[in-house]
Amino acid sequence: MKQISNLIIATLFSVILISACDDTKITDIEIPLADVKYAEHIQPIFNQSCNNSGCHNSEDNAGGIRLTSYGELFSVPFLIIPGAPQESLIYLSVSGNSVNIMPPPYGTSLPLTDDQIRGIKTWIEEGAEAN
Repeated sequence: MKQISNLIIATLFSVILISACDDTKITDIEIPLADVKYAEHIQPIFNQSCNNSGCHNSEDNAGGIRLTSYGELFSVPFLIIPGAPQESLIYLSVSGNSVNIMPPPYGTSLPLTDDQIRGIKTWIEEGAEAN
């Protein structure tokens, strides 16, 4: 009887543990064509592809750019110009329209998807709000 109780407890624990795992990848997050949200769509892109790769985090601060928070995005002049993605250095870099293409081709981070790049552009066009 005790073995059955232990087996039931172990099974329940395993089910809880497995169901708690979130294997959603940022590329699985659908970015809408309009009403792009910073916290829901943009910061997760930066977290996965930019600030955890040894580049644009608080420790490495590559190029003097940290993409760890909304406030950091505006600490570098011209990185983001609300309403003007074609003048925003971050959009120019991720879209390949700059000499500083991000992520760099020699790095370990995968390039952003077209959907992610479009999402960044749309977010900037919509005013780059902290929503």
